[in-house]
Amino acid sequence: MEQRVPNRELILVAYANEGPVTDAHLKIRETQLDIGSVGKDESPGDVAVQNLWISVDPYLRQLMKESDDGLYLRNFQLNQAILSGLVGKLVASANPAFKLGDIVSGYYQVSEYAIVPGGDLRKIDTSVAKPSDYLGILGMPALTAWAGFTIVGEPKPGDEVFVSAAAGSVGMLVGQLAKIKGWRVVGSAGSDQKVKLLKEFGFDNAFNYKSETD
Repeated sequence: MEQRVPNRELILVAYANEGPVTDAHLKIRETQLDIGSVGKDESPGDVAVQNLWISVDPYLRQLMKESDDGLYLRNFQLNQAILSGLVGKLVASANPAFKLGDIVSGYYQVSEYAIVPGGDLRKIDTSVAKPSDYLGILGMPALTAWAGFTIVGEPKPGDEVFVSAAAGSVGMLVGQLAKIKGWRVVGSAGSDQKVKLLKEFGFDNAFNYKSETD
């Protein structure tokens, strides 16, 4: 049964090879999406998601360039919706692993509604934390911080830890992980306001790399 809903998608209309991203690069495209078509077009495991939260991360900027900078994700395609980490609520399902009302997270198109393969999503437990936390402290930034610091960095007891870009979502979490271990942590950031924030979050010291002369 056809069930069309008004939908808005965030579209890349021009590559942003340098400088800030503006409305010359990104546009809102208004469409309609038939969520009643879920499971009826050779995609029996699909679900329809009403998106509630989007993760806006620095790596998205690199994916808006025409050239491939070696990231593990493909660059965005012109005149297509950009992709990001999202959290949403299921509004239709042809997948037995999901039911209506489930809160899910995944990496897919940025729009108000989207039809997504169920295998690309994971159900999240909203009794443990807020849904939006699964894009931050329980999401990709936290996993990146933990893996980079613990597995790649292999810190030893008594180490002093330096964190660059420390005011970002990953850097801030690395600092918190180091402080939990009881280590001295120094961070760098790009403004005095960010330096102040780092100290408020427990960094032992921090400096503005744009103005530091020593």
